[in-house]
Amino acid sequence: MTDILPPADHLTHFDATGQAHMVDVGAKAQTHRIAIASGTIRMKPETLAIIVGGTAKKGDVLGIARIAAIMAAKRTSDLIPLCHPLALTRVTVDFETDAANASVHCKAQVETFGKTGVEMEALTADGKARWQVGRLECDELMPSQPSFQKSLFAE
Repeated sequence: MTDILPPADHLTHFDATGQAHMVDVGAKAQTHRIAIASGTIRMKPETLAIIVGGTAKKGDVLGIARIAAIMAAKRTSDLIPLCHPLALTRVTVDFETDAANASVHCKAQVETFGKTGVEMEALTADGKARWQVGRLECDELMPSQPSFQKSLFAE
């Protein structure tokens, strides 16, 4: 079996003197690249009820999170140092709600036909989607709770 990772003493994003640089992928062959990232965000049951019921004041929470995730995947090279800008060919973001655990599971899949992988783009999409869902609790539920207001504003 061939090792797919470089030896521990050879970090690809650093030159011989330890200076950071973008990896040269010019000589690599173009191939179909796919990466999947997933994660789960837990919340208060009443937050999940708002998401499932579609009653959020700012609209379709999962629809907005999906758009935000796709936009983030497309801008990954602007957000993550040393990432190559890529022409993505496909980004999908799917959600599953779990009432028993008051959570939303997100799965982002990113594809391209190119010389470098799309792992960072998939991770960025998944993270942004879950962050966007998490905003709901701050926007809709916590401001109405006196303890939350006290923690945000000095008296």
